[in-house]
Amino acid sequence: MDIKKLEQSISNFIQEEFLYDKPEIRITNDLNIIEQGILDSMDIFRLIQFIEQGADVSFEPEEMVQTNFQSINDIISFVKQKKK
Repeated sequence: MDIKKLEQSISNFIQEEFLYDKPEIRITNDLNIIEQGILDSMDIFRLIQFIEQGADVSFEPEEMVQTNFQSINDIISFVKQKKK
């Protein structure tokens, strides 16, 4: 999956899975989804599973830290590093 499609896919996933009852909140690539209370620790694991399947990457347990998943930009940057 190319990066633009991955960005859109992650944004759609967050909107549909975690904000289905909050249509007024719009996800941007730089929105801190953890700080804003959109995702909690269990939600991050669901997001990680989604990304691993969609981007064909695997995350090691020590990589599953909040700083890698704070925003879509952070996630994309992290996935790019994993793909190298």
